Amino acid sequence: MMSYFDSTSAVIPITVVGFHEGNIVTQMKTEATEGNDAVQVRYHRVLDRKLTKPEMGHLGKSGIIPMWHLQEFSLQSIEGFEPNQ
Repeated sequence: MMSYFDSTSAVIPITVVGFHEGNIVTQMKTEATEGNDAVQVRYHRVLDRKLTKPEMGHLGKSGIIPMWHLQEFSLQSIEGFEPNQ
């Protein structure tokens, strides 16, 4: 969490999303399909046996290697993001 000050000096709380090597976009959600723009990101490589079958199915559908953590970030715009990026 960070604070951003606009031109009227009002404080706006923001979240900065930074992608590092090893983070993979698994799914993109759009305003039309899900009601908001968001990306799902997985990170931290793990053995196949550590994940459940539904998790493996979700990753397999996207063609992504098994990753441990899943986080979804709501964004104002999902331009520049692609699945398996």
